[in-house]
Amino acid sequence: MEARELRYFLAVAEELHFGHAAERLSIAQPALSRAVRRVEADLGVELFVRDGHGVRLTEAGEALVGRTRDALASLEEALACALEAGRRTLEGALSVGVSPLLRHGVAPAIFERFAVVCPAVRVAHREELSGPLVEELRERRIDAALAFCPPRKEDLEYEPIRDAELVVLLSAEHPLARRAAGSPRVGRGEGHTLEERAAGHAQARRAAVSLGELREEQFLLPSEAAAPGVRARFAGLFAAAGFEPRYSPRAIDHDEEMLAVREGWGVVLVSRFLLESPPVGTALLELDPPARVDFELVRRAERPSPELARFVEAVREVGATPV
Repeated sequence: MEARELRYFLAVAEELHFGHAAERLSIAQPALSRAVRRVEADLGVELFVRDGHGVRLTEAGEALVGRTRDALASLEEALACALEAGRRTLEGALSVGVSPLLRHGVAPAIFERFAVVCPAVRVAHREELSGPLVEELRERRIDAALAFCPPRKEDLEYEPIRDAELVVLLSAEHPLARRAAGSPRVGRGEGHTLEERAAGHAQARRAAVSLGELREEQFLLPSEAAAPGVRARFAGLFAAAGFEPRYSPRAIDHDEEMLAVREGWGVVLVSRFLLESPPVGTALLELDPPARVDFELVRRAERPSPELARFVEAVREVGATPV
């Protein structure tokens, strides 16, 4: 007698209807009926009464239901424990590239989850923009990338992790930031108590602007080589808002957003996962209507190593967890 056949018996016992049980199990009803008959033949007893009134459990069937449910639960627990133990015995190494825009929240949660299920695997990770990450993947210098708008290559596989809301990072002295915060000093740390600055930051983060209100601004973006997918994605957003953007001559290829914004080089669209709070001298504004972008797991289109397969599972688990 197989565990699968016991699962079939339990489904019929719970549904008391062969058709409904077959639908629940995604199998054909005749195959289900034959499996239940085999269980009855192995035991030498009738488990169900089948007549014009429907399907009912016999006394033998009633006796088997509870024990079967417990036995299957114990089996599933044993298999889960074996799988978990197998994961913990992995002792390899992984190298993962990470977009700076995943710095807070998502990337740390993924690495923490992976450390729980595979504590002996050594993980090296560093931040880089999507263009270089994709090339490093193709050159086998890293095993996977957690990337923002990565460029498409035929020899790589892409899997969405989670989408993220875009916000506008601009100078605290910008008229839009002053209007939103109700103060010319938000983020500068001058003339306010800590509590007042915190309240100003919260207010600025709640304020909203449309992309159309930014049509006269200069937008800071990474260079085409560093993030070609970002430029393409943002071009679509600007086109949908009805204007041709002006780009700042300064590229932000090396995590220079905050400095460039404070120095007045322009405004930048960033993910909420990049910043926990507005840095000194800057403000964050919501976009209305909201704009969201995808972060993706990128890896080579080949059979993954056991360590990488477990890492992919950790990424999916975190991605499926509500923010």
